[in-house]
Amino acid sequence: MNVDINYLAVLVAAIIAFGIGGPWYGFSSKPWMAAIGKTEAELQRGNPAVSYGAAFAASLMTAYVLALIIGLAQANTLLQGVAIGLWAWVGFVAGPNLATYLFSRWPRELYLINNGYQLVSLLVMGGILGAWT
Repeated sequence: MNVDINYLAVLVAAIIAFGIGGPWYGFSSKPWMAAIGKTEAELQRGNPAVSYGAAFAASLMTAYVLALIIGLAQANTLLQGVAIGLWAWVGFVAGPNLATYLFSRWPRELYLINNGYQLVSLLVMGGILGAWT
């Protein structure tokens, strides 16, 4: 399997997707905290450098794997990348997480907030990676 990866595009896609998280969770912070049953004070107890570092690493891993999939599919336009981002979300995020949320009895709002962020991130990353071949 030989796929050419544009590492700069992967980095940019990861940075932008990571950057979407701040406003996304900032806008939905109150319903998100209610859904996870935590207060702002409880969430501030951890080490933010570890949390943000791990979140960026996850964004970087996702962008890299999405770049591999886009390369294998030979997608080379923004819309093709967005379409692959959508299908990656459906197959690898929304579907598997639905069962987890249902069996865990977690609130629907938590599913919508978390998976909505993943959808937007994958669409944006896919568009960037598809267009920037």
